[in-house]
Amino acid sequence: MIEVRNLTISYGEKTVLNNISFKWKNGQSYGVYGEHGAGKTVLLDHLAGACTCKSGTVLINGFDLQAEPLKAREFIGYLPQNNALYEQMTPVEYLMYIADIKGMGYEKAIRAISGLLDVTGVSPRRDCLIGNLSPFEKKCIGIAQTALGKSDILIFDDPWKGLSPREMQKTEDLLNYLSEKATLIISGCEKEPLYELCDCIFLLSDGVLFDMSVQTMEKEEKN
Repeated sequence: MIEVRNLTISYGEKTVLNNISFKWKNGQSYGVYGEHGAGKTVLLDHLAGACTCKSGTVLINGFDLQAEPLKAREFIGYLPQNNALYEQMTPVEYLMYIADIKGMGYEKAIRAISGLLDVTGVSPRRDCLIGNLSPFEKKCIGIAQTALGKSDILIFDDPWKGLSPREMQKTEDLLNYLSEKATLIISGCEKEPLYELCDCIFLLSDGVLFDMSVQTMEKEEKN
């Protein structure tokens, strides 16, 4: 479970997140949309433990990200918008490096990486340098990196950014596959992909998180 209590984030006089609280159960997919600059990345950074909470609390499966960060982060995989990859490594080398950081044994890592490269479609390019891959193939490696290990809460910040419609559909299919195995939290400026993929939808506007899931269900019932 992801539980947030009274999370407030301000930069100067601008309040980006205003006393946000919620409980999200495991086993579902959650979408957060809003305009550019609404604070989606700020929210996801704090859920993933990439930023320190100065006001408020974030609990991951009962562990406080502030008080017990190592234990809490064991459950989290996070793909930020601008995910830096080591471009002089091959996909296999890079993912083995990530697996080592995550404390995976060699045999388990090899099996997991092979499966993820197959699922993402990058397997035929497994021995190429990452620097020579397409932007979409790099995105797929980032998704594989996020899902690698025992993380059961996967967080993706606008994973469709910069992709073609065809690549967006492939990404949606991949995230849908991952949603069968983990809890997903996905942000985006466009709500349509999130409505297709997520169980629960939230709008972040003026520092407030609005639950749009009820409105979504009412709309589906009318149709």
